[in-house]
Amino acid sequence: ASKRLLLNRAKLLDEFPFFGRLLLRLQFGFAKCETAFTDMRRIVFDPEFECRLNDDELQFVLLHEIMHCVLKHCLRGQTLNHYLYNIACDIVVNSCILEIYHKKSFTVDGCMVIHKAPNGKEGNLYSAEEIYYMLLTADPDEIQKMYGGDGIDTHIIWDRILDSTLSDLWDHHIRDASKIYGKGSGIPKGLKRYLKQINKTPKTNWRQLLHDHIQNDRCDF
Repeated sequence: ASKRLLLNRAKLLDEFPFFGRLLLRLQFGFAKCETAFTDMRRIVFDPEFECRLNDDELQFVLLHEIMHCVLKHCLRGQTLNHYLYNIACDIVVNSCILEIYHKKSFTVDGCMVIHKAPNGKEGNLYSAEEIYYMLLTADPDEIQKMYGGDGIDTHIIWDRILDSTLSDLWDHHIRDASKIYGKGSGIPKGLKRYLKQINKTPKTNWRQLLHDHIQNDRCDF
């Protein structure tokens, strides 16, 4: 199972080098989690779930998890309704991947992935928060009908991510990857807008400045 993940990551690195490079930043792990999840440091699969997926489906799930990291969904929405926010995040991510694949739909583990906002438009036109507020005003029965499936991953662990350095760390990873591959094809328009915002932010991390200052002064008696 581990070897298969590495082989499919290599395929993504070849076909979608921007995302493949970011996947190299994450470790792989296995746990009884029914599907898969990420905590922005690892991508963890349930071995039984992985075995049910063909290579195309496995690559879709890998892209799904890395998209959550790039868009920092794991760190956002702490004060929002988790059920609705999780749906909103998956709609955005899946829609971005379908744009990369130039497909209108995709099936993972026998289920069609959700990718349309409640207004019927593609999710990659919106942020997760914008779709979340659409869902807030929607009929609960309609939400269950449209998005009531089990999904292709779980977000339960996001509530336990307390590492405040992860946001800066992923900004660094994204700038590094976009510096090399950011102008190439294969990056959805919605994500390009997000990358542009990240690249406008200051590139000097205050934590790194403080660390360098302390290290330089340690031998100054």
